[in-house]
Amino acid sequence: NGVSRKLYFFLLSKASAPYLNMLSDWIHSGEINDPYKEFLISQEDLTMIGNIEVDFNAKYWDFRYIIRKNMVAAFLDDHADMILTTGKYLNVLREYGLKLPFNPKKGPITMENMELGDSRFGEIIEDAYDFASRTLLDLFINECDLIGRLCTIKNFFLLSQGDIYAHFMEIAEGELQKQVDLNLNKGKQKKGFNKKVTAFRMETLMHVSI
Repeated sequence: NGVSRKLYFFLLSKASAPYLNMLSDWIHSGEINDPYKEFLISQEDLTMIGNIEVDFNAKYWDFRYIIRKNMVAAFLDDHADMILTTGKYLNVLREYGLKLPFNPKKGPITMENMELGDSRFGEIIEDAYDFASRTLLDLFINECDLIGRLCTIKNFFLLSQGDIYAHFMEIAEGELQKQVDLNLNKGKQKKGFNKKVTAFRMETLMHVSI
């Protein structure tokens, strides 16, 4: 009946408040305030960010924060990965030293006037994810000049000058058909020299192409 339903949702609202507060802190600030290990996201303190400075293959973000499968509330199960990613994005911004900009949609998450499985939970999480991803992308594009860095890499590897490769293949065709002799010194010739291609001669042809 109506009285029992009202009592049920009152108790559910009060019991879920700490969990939903932790959810709000994570998706809006990237912070975990979980003294009793009840939240669905766990922070692994053993993974140090300093490893990235010496090992660029270190999977820091894969192991720093993980999902506790047994702590995922049923009504958040479909959003668990998005919740994890949202907080990770915010932590990238925090560790970069950027002050998190104001999110106009930030606010407490409560069960008030909501039910389990209510679509508004998904909307709150998606709004937080969109804000975090948009802010991180803005950091990459503007402050870190991602486009400029990609253009530099493109030029460095001659990807923007593909005609160089075509020209090189044309003038080096005869050399490329010969056997390779990487040990032949620049200033020395030996019997059969004209039958082998050397790194020095190929380098010269590359310079000619450029």
